Amino acid sequence: MREKNGFALIVTLFTIAVFSFLVLLGYNIVVSERKIASSQKGSVQAYYVTESGVREAIWKLEHDEAWGQNLVDGTLDETLQHSNTVMPDSSYSVSVESIEPGRAQIEAIGYKEQARGTARRVVRVAVTRAIGDSGQNILGQDAFFSGGNITVNGNGT
Repeated sequence: MREKNGFALIVTLFTIAVFSFLVLLGYNIVVSERKIASSQKGSVQAYYVTESGVREAIWKLEHDEAWGQNLVDGTLDETLQHSNTVMPDSSYSVSVESIEPGRAQIEAIGYKEQARGTARRVVRVAVTRAIGDSGQNILGQDAFFSGGNITVNGNGT
């Protein structure tokens, strides 16, 4: 009888050890998933902060006469920076540089502070304004940007 009592103790301790291991494993998975979710949330927020910087630059190109003319002339070289405008603990910086007359590259970098660090996203966009041989804007303010090549046929009459 005494040999069976010792066996029951060993089985009980082994069972407790297995359950403890499973609980710790489950806890570790939950903590890891929370970190991943938090990181993903910060990443998405940083993307939207960055995208708002791109949108501001495009708005300036469409509505600011000096920016628009500098784009047509190929002399555009502007920088924008803002903090905490889109959401708290966020910022973005945007640089807009001419590639050639009528074409420019927008590069926006957005940051979102988090409890465990800073999420950072970079967005690059090429913008084009159609211009004629004389360097004048041939389409007006209504037809403005394209991600690729535009071919215009005819004389516009």
